[in-house]
Amino acid sequence: MKKLFVFVPAILLVLFLINSFVLKEKEAVLKSTDSGKTWKVIREGLPEIEKPTNTFKSAGVLISTGSEGIRRSTDKGKHWEWVIREGGVGIAIERIEGGFAAIAYNTTTKSRRIHISLDNGATWKVISDALPPSMFISSIKQMGKYLVCGHSDGIFRSADMGKTWTSVHPSVEKDHNYFKFLGTQEITPKKVFRIHVSGNALYAVPGSAGC
Repeated sequence: MKKLFVFVPAILLVLFLINSFVLKEKEAVLKSTDSGKTWKVIREGLPEIEKPTNTFKSAGVLISTGSEGIRRSTDKGKHWEWVIREGGVGIAIERIEGGFAAIAYNTTTKSRRIHISLDNGATWKVISDALPPSMFISSIKQMGKYLVCGHSDGIFRSADMGKTWTSVHPSVEKDHNYFKFLGTQEITPKKVFRIHVSGNALYAVPGSAGC
């Protein structure tokens, strides 16, 4: 019995040390050069990436995030109309081929949803129904014909404009959590991958799961 009392704390100590050792790995940046199909850890610093913005302009139309969702202006911002209004805030807007992609919070589903518009922001459709519902969808980018999404469950990729999604990398926590077998699964992730573009490469950077 004494051996058991010594053995169990020793095992827990080893697991704690292993988990502590890989904490820095959870900060690792991932890079993809094949449109998000595969990812590898990079040790060098991030290259210059695009600066995030909450407003885009196209053909005289402004598209912007707001406290009630996603809004649109056709008169240089003098007047705005809400084009995505689902009870929550607008999270992000990105350019895609032929239009825009946006992330907004839906208070009915209690999740963030991805929308796209191919008519300069006049109408939008949801493309995230095939993804696991999540309050922590962080980002959406396009590389070639693929859409790549940062999500609390990891990184997902779509080749058909969101009709179907494929998981291409596990979440930040799942990739490095060595205590999962103990049944201590977090409901709210501490970090999620945020997707960035630089040239022909995609980068996934662990960031806060919040806004």
